[in-house]
Amino acid sequence: MKPYLLALLLAAILTLPSVARADEPTAQPQAAPTTQPQHVPTTQPARRVKVPDVTAEQFAKMTPQQKVLVLRQAEVAMAAAAIGKDFAAAEEAARKLVELMPEQANFHYALAGMLALQHKDEAALDALADAVGHGLSDAYQVLHSKAFEPYVGNERFKNLVVKMRAADKEAADKAYEKPGAAQAGVKVVEGDPQDGLRWRLYVSAKADKEHPQKLAIWLHPAGASSNAQVEHLLVPLLTGRGFCLLMPTAMNWANWTTQDAQRLQAVSVPDAAKTEGVDAAKPMLIGFSAGGQLALQLYRNAPGNYGGLVLDAAYPLAGIQRGANGQNRVSIFLPPANDAVRSCPVFSLVGERDNGLLIWTEAEDRWRKQGVPLTLIVVKGAAHEWLFGDSQRARLADWLDQVAAGKMPGVPTTQPANTPPGEGEIY
Repeated sequence: MKPYLLALLLAAILTLPSVARADEPTAQPQAAPTTQPQHVPTTQPARRVKVPDVTAEQFAKMTPQQKVLVLRQAEVAMAAAAIGKDFAAAEEAARKLVELMPEQANFHYALAGMLALQHKDEAALDALADAVGHGLSDAYQVLHSKAFEPYVGNERFKNLVVKMRAADKEAADKAYEKPGAAQAGVKVVEGDPQDGLRWRLYVSAKADKEHPQKLAIWLHPAGASSNAQVEHLLVPLLTGRGFCLLMPTAMNWANWTTQDAQRLQAVSVPDAAKTEGVDAAKPMLIGFSAGGQLALQLYRNAPGNYGGLVLDAAYPLAGIQRGANGQNRVSIFLPPANDAVRSCPVFSLVGERDNGLLIWTEAEDRWRKQGVPLTLIVVKGAAHEWLFGDSQRARLADWLDQVAAGKMPGVPTTQPANTPPGEGEIY
């Protein structure tokens, strides 16, 4: 069982500023001098979500579906309390998560964060040590969490970081995928930056400072890297048209996490950008399935950061909710109608038999009205699968040529609407 919700919550919760320590000066408000003592402002308490009253013994006898509901309730209780800065209540919920699933490193990490935000230093380090003991190996997220900032100089904390990095290296060594056969005219460069994802770059041997290639980033699907397929079919297409390609070479290929995306963007991309002949400003994102969903999420958050999207079996999905009638309601997301969106072309392949086509069918006109330069290609007879066949690669080659020439393929012929970004219900 994988606590995906917790992974998303931790990124936000553990960046919350804690209340000031007794031995730290608090910031004084910019106001007229007063003889009254200054106090740290308090926040209104958030709505409390009840921590599930379930013992570990009861939990062990539950069905998988029941366990998911119990864990989700505890996670939401922790998040609601932490967002309201009721860290004691958040600690209670985190302890319940640890009690129910002590083998989950992320639950120990959550508990460590809640303890750290209350300045329970030794207990926080104990919980962090438990997290490391159960497999936490992402030093990047720990070092960039405000909750653990006070411990950066602590010897015990530094030793835990060393252990995390060693475990991460061991896992990366096992997951590492070697490059395929050399390709004429293509230079292969590899990197292994500290706290980032290992990477491999394919760039034209002719690229240099005066003639750089625009960076494209491969985002893999869930369950496999697909690196060999991409190397064989897409690298020649890209490097022959003014683009170089960056791909991770060692990670957990099961899925993308928030932390994976952060490590890739914050550490690996800047590291690869040091390579001569690489222009990493506004990289293009290329993603298949789960990798395409990540590309869309990154684009949704900051469309101006990217020079284009190439999607295979990915859809502008905002969320799925179960309605009162028991049926699922799916909503799309709409990008804002602004210059950032109008300057980021999107090339999307979707199978005729892929249920995700329903999402694109509903979204296509709305996206065009927002000014998105959209090229949407429906592949006849195909389902949710790898869609870059010969004809699709030919279409992509033409699209890349236009983008490299500074054109915007797929530009809407009508003026974009002034519709705010948001979501639209499909069914």
